[in-house]
Amino acid sequence: MTQKFTWTIVGKDNQRTQRTIEEITKKETEGKTLLGTARDIDVSHCVFMAANQCKEYSKIQYYRICDKEEALGSGTISVEFYR
Repeated sequence: MTQKFTWTIVGKDNQRTQRTIEEITKKETEGKTLLGTARDIDVSHCVFMAANQCKEYSKIQYYRICDKEEALGSGTISVEFYR
């Protein structure tokens, strides 16, 4: 089942923008552009890191939680972000 992750960005003058990205499988990443990979304790922390570190975070449309074998470290998860 496809999961979606939604968060709200609070900008200048308390303006709120809501963004939603969709979870995809490894096979579904074919033909999509990898924007970056984040590693943290859960998806929401990885999204936060991507929003702060990825110059093209506004273009993120999809995310994929990497398999344990692909993870960047132990005790955390790795999440790839795509457009």
